[in-house]
Amino acid sequence: MRKLIVEPKADEELAAAVDWYEAREPGPGAALLSEVDDAIAGLVRGECVDSKVPGVRSSSSVRRLLLRRFPYSVVFLEHAGAVHVTGVCAPQAKAAILARPRPVLKLQRASARST
Repeated sequence: MRKLIVEPKADEELAAAVDWYEAREPGPGAALLSEVDDAIAGLVRGECVDSKVPGVRSSSSVRRLLLRRFPYSVVFLEHAGAVHVTGVCAPQAKAAILARPRPVLKLQRASARST
């Protein structure tokens, strides 16, 4: 099983989405949370089919996993045996997610210099 790293901003986005659904009707927010938890667990186990993020250069390691029941994606990177979740967002929020700093990529560059 791979290590999981979740950015605090990803947790905040998920909490905001859950709150939005629950404010309209009890139940869907909990279902969204459950679906995201299941999706992330599948990523950690290596069992999910992900895709490149449209509009991102093909050499980028940024990936997304589309949720089945909600219009959201789990945006993540894989590096050194870890899944690094950077966002849980609606498709229109992609640019904001990708603009965030990537600590995992900084580590990758640092380790490349030492070899």
